[in-house]
Amino acid sequence: MFCGLDFGTSNCSLGLWRDGKPVLARVGRDGPYMPSVAYAERAELSALPIDEGRLQIRIAAAMRTERTRRTEAKRRNRRYAGLSEGEIASRERNLMQREAARTTADAFSRQTIATALQGSGRLLFGEDAIDANALTPMDGFYFKSPKLFLGSEVQDTHLDVFSQVITAMIGEVRQRAELEAGHAITQTAIGHPVVYSLSRELAGNGQALEIMERCARKAGFADIVFLPEPLAAAFNYERTVTHEEIVLVVDVGGGTTDCAVVRVGPRRASVADRASDVLAYAGDRVGGGMMDFHLAWRALMPSFGKDSLLRSGRPVPHPILIDAISVENVPRQERFRRAGEQIRDLVDSAAEPDKLERLLQLWQEMLQHRLVRSAEAAKIGLSQAPEVTLPLDYIDPELQVRITGDELRIALESDLARITALACEAAAGAGAPIDRVFLTGGASKSPVVLEAIRTQLDPAVPIVRGDDFGSVTEGLTRYACDVFGASAR
Repeated sequence: MFCGLDFGTSNCSLGLWRDGKPVLARVGRDGPYMPSVAYAERAELSALPIDEGRLQIRIAAAMRTERTRRTEAKRRNRRYAGLSEGEIASRERNLMQREAARTTADAFSRQTIATALQGSGRLLFGEDAIDANALTPMDGFYFKSPKLFLGSEVQDTHLDVFSQVITAMIGEVRQRAELEAGHAITQTAIGHPVVYSLSRELAGNGQALEIMERCARKAGFADIVFLPEPLAAAFNYERTVTHEEIVLVVDVGGGTTDCAVVRVGPRRASVADRASDVLAYAGDRVGGGMMDFHLAWRALMPSFGKDSLLRSGRPVPHPILIDAISVENVPRQERFRRAGEQIRDLVDSAAEPDKLERLLQLWQEMLQHRLVRSAEAAKIGLSQAPEVTLPLDYIDPELQVRITGDELRIALESDLARITALACEAAAGAGAPIDRVFLTGGASKSPVVLEAIRTQLDPAVPIVRGDDFGSVTEGLTRYACDVFGASAR
């Protein structure tokens, strides 16, 4: 009846309790992780039927024009073939049908995410969403999990969109897990970042958790508890220790870095209230997604006009380029979708129009998510090689970008500085010596992250790794067992 749910920025996963331990359910196409992406199909619109009364008025007006032309030709003694009444009626009907089709096409392209969600189109998740966006990027709206913006001050319209998508995504994960479990799952422990919104802090966290709870209830969960994600990771790490120790958890995920200093031990695992074991927290919205953005900005966007000039000598404006790769920001993506005329103007006025033509193609084919995924692929490739050559032939058959490990470090400099500052902040706030660092989270797999943390923390303190993707989910499942299923222990 209970589960642990990690509703992550990059992936969603759900843990079940089996044979006295957490087991991740198969909620993805090929395993336990469903990518936290959605694709909302635009609603199909039928061409408006022809107004027969208006058609007859147009035919009558065309016939009057035809008679005038015939009379004028006769007066001047000129030959005039003209059109019959039947030909005029057919022409006007065809014109009205084409006008109706253009009006329908315009209405289809003007749909927003909000109108698409209210329409008849499907809402796809995970790999299905990725495939749909790859095949028909213009026929829908593709975006990553919007959970990070739940604590921010955003328009009610966008909050409503976020809530609809999150409700449907949680419901999808729950249904897939129930198929595997063979029974209903109505109780859950859900993880959350230490900080949803750094600027709003407690107010932002309160707003986000309220929305998340409402969405989870609409998705079918009756009993819901929340747990900070690094604490969940600490509970999972605790099962591996043989004696009491103080561990610094550094969870570098897709959207946030969350740190916690926790006292763990075999005897402490059975204590119901662990509040006194949490010595410090620190967190911020910096993670793998931000790293991909910064690498794309530094290494890829110069090929699309960044740092180039207009013929007037002024620089190409950066905001439109920033919008293009801000794939986790729904408002920015909606603005980029409306930027076609602005991009065409830039092409016409650019000193290097070929670069802006690439930006235009990026806009026309809605390839911005694919471009950022290319940056992510380069980041992953640079964990195993000193440099990579990234083919961008889906934009330009001859476009290749060479990226070195040094460029990666420079691009991620601010991210790495913030991640290590958070780890140091948590360690300093604990007021006790750290025995071990537990590093987890998908973005922590990059060697530059490990290198940065080693450099800033006490080198005498050992760093251990857990399941980079499953530690939080397993810890949440253990916590759910403590809260909802003590008899299952």
